[in-house]
Amino acid sequence: MSPPEIAAWWPQLAATVLLGALLVLDDTAYAQTWLSQPVCGGVLAGLIWGHPGAGLALGLTVQLLSLGNLPVGQAFVGERVGPLLGAVGAAAAAGWNPGLPFGGPGAEAGRLGWLLLAVALGSVLGDQLIRRERVWHTRLVAGAMRGLREGRVEVLERAHRASLAGVAVRGALTTLAAWCLVALLWIPAYDLLPARAVAALALLPWFAPAVAIGSLVELYGSRAGARWIAGGAAGTLAAAWVLARLGAS
Repeated sequence: MSPPEIAAWWPQLAATVLLGALLVLDDTAYAQTWLSQPVCGGVLAGLIWGHPGAGLALGLTVQLLSLGNLPVGQAFVGERVGPLLGAVGAAAAAGWNPGLPFGGPGAEAGRLGWLLLAVALGSVLGDQLIRRERVWHTRLVAGAMRGLREGRVEVLERAHRASLAGVAVRGALTTLAAWCLVALLWIPAYDLLPARAVAALALLPWFAPAVAIGSLVELYGSRAGARWIAGGAAGTLAAAWVLARLGAS
């Protein structure tokens, strides 16, 4: 993607970065409307870029994979908002249509798997930022408590505003970084992949329902989550095979 092409997308990119700042606040810091959940955030980003279907495809798959990772205080891990929004925007800017997650294996499903890996990598790297941010928040609270003991109530309000601003900046920057990396490096690298890697990527989204089943079973107290994941994977892969045969016929 050339600089003139990037410049042509600046209104959508700016809107996506702003959306990232707002939705990352929605995770746990402010509203918690759950609009920051992957399926909602993906569709919103897709609407900005004129490709809501692409946002739904990636957002739904990420939602299934992270079904057991609810945004409750410090219980959730990973940074999903910025990488997801950036990947959806980059895919739309590159003219990619990843298709529906469970529409059968093929070139489009391979693209979806490739984008899914980008979101997963961004989530792991973003988790390190979140951990450092939580340490910073702890220090802000400690400073605010000292101020309260000294009778300075306004210190607590300043600490609150600073923490919210820091979260929003993190969301904006991770969204921007994800868009740039996916658009300039990740998507062009897809054409260099061997055919076997593309075929493996085409199967990757089909494991999302299996992981979702296993996560739900574990959430409700079962210790056999691995068996449910294996059974769900077998079932979804069988469904993929049937759909592929029906499409071929």
